[in-house]
Amino acid sequence: MAKALMGHLVSDPQLAVQVVALRARVAALEAELEALRSRTTVELPDSVELRELDNELADLGRATPALA
Repeated sequence: MAKALMGHLVSDPQLAVQVVALRARVAALEAELEALRSRTTVELPDSVELRELDNELADLGRATPALA
């Protein structure tokens, strides 16, 4: 089915040009995403204060929902 669909797309020169352009754009965006991911590092704390976490969870329990 994919071959039939591609055959249909290639029969229209404008669509073929658009498909090529879109594939190139997707490849460029994927390369940019990979570059950003390689530069970004996430540092996690060595430990978590349970008291702070409990306070944050309690605050969430008291929060008013936005759509209430």
